[in-house]
Amino acid sequence: LLSTAYMPAQVSPTLTAGYQNALLLNYTAKLRENGHIVSLTTQRGVTLRAFIVDAAKKAFLERQKSTRKAVPKQAFDSTYVLDDPFYQSIDPNADHVYTIMVSPSPARHLLSTCRRISQSDFAFCKGSIAGNFFNRTANDANHGVCHLVVGYVVGNENSDTWTIANEFTKEALPAYDERGQVDITDGSKGAKEATSVWENVLPFQCSNHRMENAKNHGGKLARLQYQQAVHATTYIELQALIAAFGDRLKHFVDAHSLESQFPAALLQKHNIFLHGTTTSNSSESVNHQALVARSCNSEFHLLETMVQMCYTNFYKHRQQMTNHMTNPSRSCPPAVFQELRKLHNRAQQEHS
Repeated sequence: LLSTAYMPAQVSPTLTAGYQNALLLNYTAKLRENGHIVSLTTQRGVTLRAFIVDAAKKAFLERQKSTRKAVPKQAFDSTYVLDDPFYQSIDPNADHVYTIMVSPSPARHLLSTCRRISQSDFAFCKGSIAGNFFNRTANDANHGVCHLVVGYVVGNENSDTWTIANEFTKEALPAYDERGQVDITDGSKGAKEATSVWENVLPFQCSNHRMENAKNHGGKLARLQYQQAVHATTYIELQALIAAFGDRLKHFVDAHSLESQFPAALLQKHNIFLHGTTTSNSSESVNHQALVARSCNSEFHLLETMVQMCYTNFYKHRQQMTNHMTNPSRSCPPAVFQELRKLHNRAQQEHS
C-alpha cells in the first residue's frame, strides 16, 4: 500500500472520488484479510453539501465566541460557502464517504481481559475533509488504553452518528453488549438517545463533564456538592448528600437516573463497581493522540493513521506487559513478580 503522508489535500470530493474510493476499498480489503472488522458506508452528495454548510455555520459562530475583542455580532452568510469551488465540485447525485468504522483484530481478546468499563467520545476533525473522529476504548490491567472501535463520520455528532457507532460495536464485538458492561460518555443528547441500541450495556455520564455543568446550576458550591456525591461510598451517604442540594442542582440531577451519574447508585441497583473510573479521560487522551489523524486531508490518510495509532499502542502496551513480567521493579512485590514470571514462562512453553 502506498503511504499518504504527503498526499495533497482532497480539493474535490467528486473529481477525486474514483481515486479516493479505490484507495479506501483496497485498504479496507487488506484490513479485513488481516482479521480486522471494517464498515464503510456512503451518503449522497446532497447530504454532504448540507453538512458542509452546517459545519461552516458552527465554525463561524465559534470564531465569534473566541474573539478577544468585543466585535459586533454578525449573521452567518452561506454565500461564500455555496460559491466555494470545493462545495461546487460535489455532485449532489454521487456517492461519497459517510462513515468508516474499524474494530482492530485484538479487540475481541482484549475485551475479554479488560474490566467491563468502556469510554466513548467524538471529536472534531480539523483537516479539509471535516467531520468527527470516534473512539471507544477500555483499560487493561496496567491501565493501558485498548482500542475497541475507532471511526470517522462525515457528519455532526448526533443521535444518528452515535447509533451507527453503537450498532457497529454490537455487530463487531458480540460480547460487548452483555450484563455488567458500562459505557462512559460525555452525556451528550445524541449519546443518550442512542443507548436504545443496547440491550444490556449501562450508560454512565462522565463525572468531569457533569461537575462542570453543575456549576451552571449553583456555581462553585454546586460543583463541589456534585463532586462529593460522585465520591460517595454508600447509597445512604449519596442520598444524604443529594438531600442537601439546592433546588436548581436537584433539578439538574433529576433529569437523569442516579445510576447513570453516581457510582454508589450504580452499585446499589446493578451491583456494578466502577473501581474509581468515573470519567471519559481515556477517550479524551485518545482524541489528543489522534490529532494527526484528525488533521488529515483525505479519508484514506485518516483511516491509515487511525490504524497505525492502534497498532502502535497495542505493541507498546504488550512490550510494557512483557517487561513487567520479566524484569523486577519496585512497584511489583517479589511474590507477585514470581507468579507473573511463572505464568509468562508457561505461556511461552505452551506457545512453542
